[in-house]
Amino acid sequence: MIVAVNNHNGFGMTHSHNSLNWSMKQVDDKMHALKFVQRVGECMCVTSPMVGQLYSNFKVEADLDKSELMIMPDFEKHLEIFDFIDAKALTRTNIVIMPRVVNGVEHLCIGHLNEEHNKFSWMPLAAGLQKIKQKNSHFLPVLNSREVRQWRPRSPLLQVYQLNLKALKDLSPFALRDIQNTINDKLSTLSHVA
Repeated sequence: MIVAVNNHNGFGMTHSHNSLNWSMKQVDDKMHALKFVQRVGECMCVTSPMVGQLYSNFKVEADLDKSELMIMPDFEKHLEIFDFIDAKALTRTNIVIMPRVVNGVEHLCIGHLNEEHNKFSWMPLAAGLQKIKQKNSHFLPVLNSREVRQWRPRSPLLQVYQLNLKALKDLSPFALRDIQNTINDKLSTLSHVA
């Protein structure tokens, strides 16, 4: 069964050959995972290593029979699609995003893995990313994991990747600045989402 979020204005299955299919096989509550990825997608850009693109505007659909999420970019909004995103410019971080319930309300949180103790330290997503950016103003977090994992029951988890603009050798300074601004502009909506 396919759960459609939006299927017009350039979104939809007609572009499935360009979509990102993310596995949800490790997740028990797949509808909860779908809603979680939708929320995260409202404030973060996603990359497609297969075609070397970064998308700012996209919708999320789920094929529950296949346990897959499909990230569907809006191909009509050309200014929100960036080409020549080399996979070598993407670095997997030790940061994850997960929903956590605080006082009965579910919030998006960021987890930082302490590799020495093999434990996560948690903060609200907006505050956590702000703290990271205070230490590294060039930090550009994106989604690129291609799978939704599970930490605990009803706790889907997404890996955060970092986009290194200096590794995008084929792009002009203007294009790099546009990518940086697009990612940061989308992150600025965190307070309304998390």
